Amino acid sequence: LDNSGNRNHGVGNIKSGPGLAGIGSSALFSNGEYIQIPYNDGFQSDEFTITFWVFFIQDFGSNSKGIRFCPLVQRGDDDISASKYHRVPGLYLDRKEKNLNIYMNSEDNEEGEILSSNSKMSFQRWIHVSLTKSTTLKLYINGILDKEVEIKKQPKETKSPLYIGNTPWLKDQCDFPVLIDEFRYYNTEVKEEMIQAEASLALGGIDPK
Repeated sequence: LDNSGNRNHGVGNIKSGPGLAGIGSSALFSNGEYIQIPYNDGFQSDEFTITFWVFFIQDFGSNSKGIRFCPLVQRGDDDISASKYHRVPGLYLDRKEKNLNIYMNSEDNEEGEILSSNSKMSFQRWIHVSLTKSTTLKLYINGILDKEVEIKKQPKETKSPLYIGNTPWLKDQCDFPVLIDEFRYYNTEVKEEMIQAEASLALGGIDPK
């Protein structure tokens, strides 16, 4: 459910998992499951911010199967057989290197890889991830600025849905278990202070500076 009051509710059936800090429930994505949020005019903005908590479950059976690059969040539909990609953005886990790859379409680059995180994703712990876009693309891990790049050309707009947890075209190849909680999508750039406030649980009271 969308708690913002904008009625951007997700479509799909997923299981519930333990919530962040033991409060409420998270979304447990496994067996290729995903949530789809239909396109609406609120997505039409030159800026956005995505924030969420993620917990990668250590499961040696499913973690050793499937492809290397798997989506956690994507807005846009891909046609892999035709090598057509529409990612504004795509946040993918590199399951070999354990870092995040961020993709953003542009006129010059259909696949649109922009950056890879410096941070490695750990198993069995909650990690706060934030991505902001204005004239630059900034990736924060646990409230700390991990990577920043200048956007030279605005990405191509798409009227495709927002997918969380996986995408329909990769559900058979990316079926490892993961928890996602407190997912937020803003159609503006959220300031660093707010991101650090959201991630304060991961920082344990330590100043991210």
